[in-house]
Amino acid sequence: MSFGRSESKSLEVAGRGDTEAARVLNLCETEIASRGIQPTQKAAKRNRRSGITDGVRTVENELSHKLGQFGLRLLKEYDLSPETAKAKSNGTKRFVAHNLLQSDNTAKIGGLQRSGRCAIDRYISYRIRESIISLNIFQLADHDSENLHFQVFGPKELLPDGEPLTSLRPGLVGEPEMKRYPWGKRFDRFEDAQAAFEKIISHFAKNQ
Repeated sequence: MSFGRSESKSLEVAGRGDTEAARVLNLCETEIASRGIQPTQKAAKRNRRSGITDGVRTVENELSHKLGQFGLRLLKEYDLSPETAKAKSNGTKRFVAHNLLQSDNTAKIGGLQRSGRCAIDRYISYRIRESIISLNIFQLADHDSENLHFQVFGPKELLPDGEPLTSLRPGLVGEPEMKRYPWGKRFDRFEDAQAAFEKIISHFAKNQ
């Protein structure tokens, strides 16, 4: 993503914190203002109903596109097809393979965002045997933009400095979610989350 001279101006915005996600938010908001971009009538109505501002939705779209492009690269470098996952998971009870991306090659929308319990929850995921690996863009509330961050979920042995799902999403998850995503790690930089996710994907692609 490149916004030219808008970038230096956006980094001076106060009160946003110093995380990668906050910088992306500043960039998007500055670019929207400079171009005079207005959301479509349909998008504006949807955002008003959900209580989410157009600026947050713009950030979601930008980062989701970035996440989708990362997923497409992984699909070219590794065999992450559902068919291969099923073959490698033979014998696993009630196994359901995951498509890494949605059918239109974009990041999937998490249940918390669909139900309106958080502002942003977009992700890509892969399942093999008992393990579900996912990379999420997560922001709890519309006004909490400085806390927009990234979460990687996977086996505890491959994320040794992580923490339980209940710590990453306190008060938001139940037993079904804890069984599927018991362990994860928070990242403030998208590039760091990418690297952690790809390391786990590479492990399973080469060793299973």
